[in-house]
Amino acid sequence: MLAPRWTKFMRVGPWLRGERDKRYYLNMFSNAGMIGGLGREALLRLLPGVEEGASTVASEGRRSVIWFRGMEQFFNPFLSEQPLIAERLRAITNPAIVRRVDEAAGVSSIGVHIRRGDFKCGGHTIPDAWYLRAIGAARERLPGVPVRVFSDASPAELAFLKGVENLRVMPSAPALHDLLLLSRSSLVVGTSWSTFSMWAVFLGQMPSLWHPRVPPPDLMLPGTETPLLLADVNNG
Repeated sequence: MLAPRWTKFMRVGPWLRGERDKRYYLNMFSNAGMIGGLGREALLRLLPGVEEGASTVASEGRRSVIWFRGMEQFFNPFLSEQPLIAERLRAITNPAIVRRVDEAAGVSSIGVHIRRGDFKCGGHTIPDAWYLRAIGAARERLPGVPVRVFSDASPAELAFLKGVENLRVMPSAPALHDLLLLSRSSLVVGTSWSTFSMWAVFLGQMPSLWHPRVPPPDLMLPGTETPLLLADVNNG
């Protein structure tokens, strides 16, 4: 496998959208066992490039570079590979991040992902009242289980959560740390449209609740619980 270029200092989108995470991914991953440096550049220049889904050159036994682009089918092309993907992601993650996640994940929790940031500009914001309703529904299934909120919102934007007992807004941490910790939740309340929420549920294969405005794509392996849609407060 060619080593990914995790760090791109010319990412301006997160700055323009006011996102808290600038997506530099410094010191988060290891490329051990992957082809990097000059070897990577040489293969990119010398080998034929083949688009994903049309890898006839590779199937004929000839070496080639297969390009993966976009998310047109979301998780469907690799849904059956979930165990391998979860294992490999953990293997290439900085051991310090893995230790922090393992220490925090020892207690059962309800994970709530509230995305604001760039979603405020795109009109994708989920109503505050829906999150409160979803937390209540989650606690009906898991009584007494603490709630952990992962969010890029400001304290003022999360003020609506102040009256919720046994709830903690998680402190700022690298996005990978939050993703892995959210994926270890017993149940996830996701943000529709957010691939961050989707990846957490895909990796963790746990029950999840979603706003019905945009149902999530297929995330679960056969035999696991299908993500549930919880109606908006105004729709009953």
